[in-house]
Amino acid sequence: MFGRPYSGDDYIGIGRRVLTQERKFNKAAGFTDADDRLPDFFKEEQLAPHNVTWDVPDKELDEVYNFVE
Repeated sequence: MFGRPYSGDDYIGIGRRVLTQERKFNKAAGFTDADDRLPDFFKEEQLAPHNVTWDVPDKELDEVYNFVE
């Protein structure tokens, strides 16, 4: 479509740029790490059929976007 092939690295770069722009916009709009949390019921209500809950610590969740400038 654009006259050149795209590699997997190209797509990763595009994704990083989009996420970086979104995070910068959200930060400028006043959003914080606390706004990146799932509702409490994800931690409290078990999901069938394996009866598991969300167990990713907030500190670990905060590390997801460390590539953002």
